Amino acid sequence: MRKTLELIAAGIIGLTGFTTGCMTPTAPQVKQYKEIQRLPLEKEFFEHINTPNFDLAEAAFMATGLNAWELQEFKKTFNAKLEKLSKTPQFKQSKTIPEKTQAIFEGLHDFRKYNWKTSEITSAMGRKGNCMGGTVYLNMSAQRFGINLNSVIVEKHIFSRLNYQGKKINIENILYNGFNLTLKYDWEKEITDNKTLLREYTENLATQRRINKEKKLALTFYIVSAKIKPEASTTYPVAHLARQQGGPNREVKILREIYERHPKNNLIQEILARALNNRNNPEDLPEAITLYQDVVKGHEDDEFKTYFMGLLYSKAKMHDQAAHYFRLSQKINPQDKEYSQRAKNSERKMKR
Repeated sequence: MRKTLELIAAGIIGLTGFTTGCMTPTAPQVKQYKEIQRLPLEKEFFEHINTPNFDLAEAAFMATGLNAWELQEFKKTFNAKLEKLSKTPQFKQSKTIPEKTQAIFEGLHDFRKYNWKTSEITSAMGRKGNCMGGTVYLNMSAQRFGINLNSVIVEKHIFSRLNYQGKKINIENILYNGFNLTLKYDWEKEITDNKTLLREYTENLATQRRINKEKKLALTFYIVSAKIKPEASTTYPVAHLARQQGGPNREVKILREIYERHPKNNLIQEILARALNNRNNPEDLPEAITLYQDVVKGHEDDEFKTYFMGLLYSKAKMHDQAAHYFRLSQKINPQDKEYSQRAKNSERKMKR
């Protein structure tokens, strides 16, 4: 088990990750690229979502990968749709928030062609796509009318929800009659902020590219998703694909970009520390140890974390610290003889 986890963390064993609507297959070896492809408006995107009460529509368009000219054109189309909607009898006659929300849904979300492979909101605007694109599209449309919708993730699916006067009004965006449906699932996760919705959206775009073997574009969207918030389902693929497409130096470079945005996040600390260790550069060891010290802090009961901490100290020839962490692993799992053997080896080197 310990060896398996080490291989997964190192990217030697293929990764599988879940995102709404699909599974990520093991990635084969692909050619190396000289440059990492970025979203045309990545810088503007992160500046935008860091402003209070940011416009979800503009952020979602940028997250889809539009360039500056395309962004302006799609914004014009979107604004025209909302203007037309606001003049419809159903919307003008609606008095309550649920009535207005239903008018928006029925005015914009008549999906005639469902395609589970199409998550882009630009496709949703053309009345085709899947649950992810439809949910983002409805939520960003409702926001323009001052209505805040949440999103609900269930197994391989996502839909919108209006919380109004203690009532949960579920909105199934892939059904023509999907407003105020009774939906029951074994578990659900309700998303209450638009940053998290964008994280899910960009992860979904990344996973679809990966399924289509568009590894370069997959990495582009995984990077954005992980920069919004590092999760195992995005950050491990970032490390794996970056190493495939540019070797360990590129892997470390991109992981550092994520770390700079989330310096206190234990997941990115751990993955970056392991990437530094895998470069086998002695100059990387002090940084890897510093990062992993934060990871282990408070997790001294995790045999795998203490074991890797011991490996880092042993590699740095800091044998007293290495022995300490190997003994912690041994205490947690006395049956694993490797822990005691490594501890003895470190203690033997301490005496030299």
